[in-house]
Amino acid sequence: MLDEKYLTIIDKHIGEKLFAVYSMNGEIRTRYGKLTETYSGKFTLHDIASDKSIKINYYKDGDNFTIGLYNFYCVDLMRGKTPMNLQAKMDLSTISKSILPRIKEAQNNEIHLIVFDVGKFRKIDGVLDDIGMRDVIISNGRNSTLTDRVPYSQIIHIFDENCIDIIAS
Repeated sequence: MLDEKYLTIIDKHIGEKLFAVYSMNGEIRTRYGKLTETYSGKFTLHDIASDKSIKINYYKDGDNFTIGLYNFYCVDLMRGKTPMNLQAKMDLSTISKSILPRIKEAQNNEIHLIVFDVGKFRKIDGVLDDIGMRDVIISNGRNSTLTDRVPYSQIIHIFDENCIDIIAS
C-alpha cells in the first residue's frame, strides 16, 4: 500500500508533467504526461503529444502497477526521494556485491533501462551485451550491430524480461 503522505504529495502535483514507469500486461512501459486526476488506487496521465489519457494503478493489480512516478528533478513521488543511480550503488560494496551477479546473469538477454540524463527520462530496450567499469553496453536487438553505451550515473532501473528491477537494492 502507498502511504497516505505520498498520496498527498502526488495530489499536489496535479497539472504538472510527470514521468511514469509502470508494468502493464507483463511489459515495462513509460509515459510522459500531465497529471490530471488522482484516485485512491489510480492516477491519470494525459499525454499532450497524442492527446490521450491513461489510467495507471498505484498498486499491483495482476500485471498492472506503477513502479515509479517521477517529477523533472528525478524525485520518485511514490517514495518521496531520488532513486540511487547505478553508479552510486556500485560505489557501495554491500549493494554492488548483490547486484553484480544479477546484472551478469542478465547478460545476452533482453533488458529495459530507465535512464535519467540532463532533466530527461528515457527508456532503452535491447540486449545487454556487456558491463564495463563505468557503463553498460546494450544492443538494439539480438542481431543488431547498433549499440548504446550508457553511463552508470544515468541508469536508475534495469528490468529483465520478467519486469524485475535487477539493480533494486
